[in-house]
Amino acid sequence: GSWRAALIKVIAVLVFALLSNGAWAHKASDSFLYFNGGNQELRLDLALRDMLRLQDMDLDGDGALRWAELQASETAFKGYIKQGLKVQQQGRDKHCPITMRLAGITQYSDGPYASWLIRSPCFAEPSGLSLDYQLLFDRDPLHRALYRLADGESESIGVLSPSQHRLSLDVCLLYTSDAADE
Repeated sequence: GSWRAALIKVIAVLVFALLSNGAWAHKASDSFLYFNGGNQELRLDLALRDMLRLQDMDLDGDGALRWAELQASETAFKGYIKQGLKVQQQGRDKHCPITMRLAGITQYSDGPYASWLIRSPCFAEPSGLSLDYQLLFDRDPLHRALYRLADGESESIGVLSPSQHRLSLDVCLLYTSDAADE
Protein backbone atom coordinates (compact mmCIF):
# COMPACT_ATOMS: atom_id res chain seq x y z
CA GLY A 1 0.00 0.00 0.00
CA SER A 2 2.34 2.74 1.14
CA TRP A 3 5.12 1.84 -1.32
CA ARG A 4 2.62 2.25 -4.18
CA ALA A 5 1.63 5.68 -2.92
CA ALA A 6 5.30 6.61 -2.68
CA LEU A 7 5.97 5.27 -6.18
CA ILE A 8 3.04 7.27 -7.60
CA LYS A 9 4.41 10.44 -5.91
CA VAL A 10 7.88 9.80 -7.37
CA ILE A 11 6.44 9.22 -10.85
CA ALA A 12 4.29 12.36 -10.55
CA VAL A 13 7.34 14.42 -9.53
CA LEU A 14 9.39 13.01 -12.42
CA VAL A 15 6.63 13.70 -14.95
CA PHE A 16 6.22 17.24 -13.60
CA ALA A 17 9.99 17.79 -13.75
CA LEU A 18 10.17 16.56 -17.34
CA LEU A 19 7.24 18.71 -18.43
CA SER A 20 8.59 21.76 -16.62
CA ASN A 21 12.03 21.31 -18.16
CA GLY A 22 10.54 21.22 -21.64
CA ALA A 23 8.44 24.29 -20.96
CA TRP A 24 11.46 26.30 -19.83
CA ALA A 25 13.74 25.07 -22.62
CA HIS A 26 12.51 27.85 -24.94
CA LYS A 27 12.07 31.36 -23.62
CA ALA A 28 9.63 33.20 -25.83
CA SER A 29 11.34 36.03 -27.64
CA ASP A 30 10.35 39.59 -27.02
CA SER A 31 11.21 43.06 -28.19
CA PHE A 32 10.52 46.51 -26.83
CA LEU A 33 9.06 49.51 -28.68
CA TYR A 34 9.26 53.02 -27.27
CA PHE A 35 7.56 55.85 -29.11
CA ASN A 36 7.97 59.43 -27.97
CA GLY A 37 5.67 61.79 -29.82
CA GLY A 38 7.69 64.74 -28.56
CA ASN A 39 10.84 63.78 -30.44
CA GLN A 40 8.98 61.93 -33.23
CA GLU A 41 11.19 58.87 -32.90
CA LEU A 42 10.55 55.18 -32.41
CA ARG A 43 13.08 53.01 -30.60
CA LEU A 44 13.05 49.29 -31.21
CA ASP A 45 15.06 47.02 -28.94
CA LEU A 46 15.65 43.54 -30.41
CA ALA A 47 17.26 40.78 -28.37
CA LEU A 48 20.64 39.79 -29.76
CA ARG A 49 19.66 36.13 -29.32
CA ASP A 50 16.67 36.73 -31.62
CA MET A 51 18.85 38.53 -34.14
CA LEU A 52 21.20 35.53 -34.13
CA ARG A 53 18.22 33.31 -35.03
CA LEU A 54 17.76 35.41 -38.15
CA GLN A 55 21.39 35.70 -39.20
CA ASP A 56 24.73 34.38 -38.03
CA MET A 57 26.57 37.54 -37.04
CA ASP A 58 29.56 35.84 -35.38
CA LEU A 59 31.86 36.56 -38.31
CA ASP A 60 35.04 35.18 -36.74
CA GLY A 61 33.31 32.09 -35.30
CA ASP A 62 34.62 32.58 -31.77
CA GLY A 63 31.19 32.34 -30.12
CA ALA A 64 31.24 35.97 -28.96
CA LEU A 65 29.35 38.77 -30.66
CA ARG A 66 31.23 42.05 -30.91
CA TRP A 67 30.01 45.53 -31.79
CA ALA A 68 31.90 45.48 -35.10
CA GLU A 69 30.14 42.22 -36.05
CA LEU A 70 26.77 43.73 -35.21
CA GLN A 71 27.59 46.81 -37.29
CA ALA A 72 28.63 44.59 -40.20
CA SER A 73 25.12 43.08 -40.15
CA GLU A 74 23.34 46.43 -39.86
CA THR A 75 22.30 46.68 -43.53
CA ALA A 76 20.77 43.19 -43.55
CA PHE A 77 18.81 43.91 -40.37
CA LYS A 78 17.58 47.26 -41.68
CA GLY A 79 15.99 45.34 -44.55
CA TYR A 80 14.43 42.81 -42.21
CA ILE A 81 13.06 45.53 -39.91
CA LYS A 82 11.63 47.48 -42.87
CA GLN A 83 9.78 44.34 -43.98
CA GLY A 84 8.35 43.66 -40.53
CA LEU A 85 7.59 47.17 -39.31
CA LYS A 86 5.18 49.25 -41.38
CA VAL A 87 3.98 52.77 -40.59
CA GLN A 88 0.87 53.96 -42.40
CA GLN A 89 -1.52 56.87 -42.35
CA GLN A 90 -5.19 56.20 -42.78
CA GLY A 91 -6.39 56.94 -46.29
CA ARG A 92 -2.99 56.50 -47.92
CA ASP A 93 -2.23 53.53 -50.13
CA LYS A 94 1.50 53.43 -49.50
CA HIS A 95 3.39 52.85 -46.29
CA CYS A 96 5.32 55.75 -44.84
CA PRO A 97 9.06 55.71 -45.52
CA ILE A 98 11.21 54.92 -42.52
CA THR A 99 14.89 55.40 -41.85
CA MET A 100 16.80 53.77 -39.05
CA ARG A 101 20.15 53.39 -37.47
CA LEU A 102 21.72 51.02 -35.02
CA ALA A 103 22.16 53.18 -31.93
CA GLY A 104 23.72 50.87 -29.36
CA ILE A 105 23.20 48.01 -26.96
CA THR A 106 20.71 48.02 -24.09
CA GLN A 107 20.88 45.50 -21.27
CA TYR A 108 17.65 43.89 -20.04
CA SER A 109 17.23 41.22 -17.37
CA ASP A 110 17.34 38.44 -19.99
CA GLY A 111 20.37 39.71 -21.91
CA PRO A 112 21.59 42.33 -24.38
CA TYR A 113 19.37 43.98 -26.99
CA ALA A 114 20.32 46.00 -30.06
CA SER A 115 18.65 49.43 -30.01
CA TRP A 116 17.41 50.79 -33.32
CA LEU A 117 16.27 54.41 -33.72
CA ILE A 118 13.56 54.75 -36.36
CA ARG A 119 12.26 57.94 -37.93
CA SER A 120 9.56 58.69 -40.47
CA PRO A 121 8.24 61.96 -41.89
CA CYS A 122 4.79 60.58 -41.06
CA PHE A 123 5.56 60.84 -37.33
CA ALA A 124 5.07 64.61 -37.73
CA GLU A 125 1.53 64.11 -39.10
CA PRO A 126 -0.45 62.39 -36.37
CA SER A 127 -3.86 61.90 -37.91
CA GLY A 128 -4.69 58.22 -38.43
CA LEU A 129 -1.12 57.02 -37.96
CA SER A 130 -0.65 53.30 -37.21
CA LEU A 131 2.15 50.82 -36.82
CA ASP A 132 1.91 47.26 -38.10
CA TYR A 133 4.44 45.07 -36.28
CA GLN A 134 5.24 41.68 -37.85
CA LEU A 135 8.85 41.10 -36.69
CA LEU A 136 9.76 37.56 -35.63
CA PHE A 137 6.19 36.23 -35.62
CA ASP A 138 7.08 33.92 -38.51
CA ARG A 139 10.03 32.52 -36.53
CA ASP A 140 8.46 32.39 -33.09
CA PRO A 141 4.66 32.48 -32.66
CA LEU A 142 5.25 33.20 -28.96
CA HIS A 143 7.16 36.40 -29.78
CA ARG A 144 5.73 39.56 -28.21
CA ALA A 145 6.53 43.24 -28.59
CA LEU A 146 6.03 45.26 -25.44
CA TYR A 147 5.38 48.92 -26.19
CA ARG A 148 5.33 52.24 -24.41
CA LEU A 149 3.85 55.31 -26.10
CA ALA A 150 4.45 58.73 -24.58
CA ASP A 151 3.74 62.27 -25.65
CA GLY A 152 5.08 64.35 -22.77
CA GLU A 153 1.73 64.44 -20.95
CA SER A 154 0.45 60.88 -21.07
CA GLU A 155 1.60 57.38 -21.83
CA SER A 156 0.20 53.99 -22.64
CA ILE A 157 1.71 50.53 -22.53
CA GLY A 158 0.70 47.26 -24.09
CA VAL A 159 1.70 44.10 -25.91
CA LEU A 160 1.69 43.25 -29.62
CA SER A 161 1.27 39.64 -30.72
CA PRO A 162 0.57 37.70 -33.94
CA SER A 163 -3.18 38.21 -33.40
CA GLN A 164 -2.86 41.84 -32.21
CA HIS A 165 -0.09 43.39 -34.31
CA ARG A 166 -1.51 46.79 -35.23
CA LEU A 167 -1.00 49.81 -32.99
CA SER A 168 -2.50 53.29 -33.33
CA LEU A 169 0.08 56.04 -32.84
CA ASP A 170 -2.16 59.04 -33.49
CA VAL A 171 -3.35 59.40 -29.89
CA CYS A 172 0.24 59.60 -28.77
CA LEU A 173 1.02 62.30 -31.30
CA LEU A 174 -1.86 64.65 -30.47
CA TYR A 175 0.31 66.52 -27.98
CA THR A 176 2.98 67.06 -30.65
CA SER A 177 0.36 68.34 -33.08
CA ASP A 178 -1.11 70.75 -30.51
CA ALA A 179 2.35 72.02 -29.57
CA ALA A 180 3.17 72.66 -33.23
CA ASP A 181 -0.01 74.77 -33.61
CA GLU A 182 0.88 77.12 -30.75
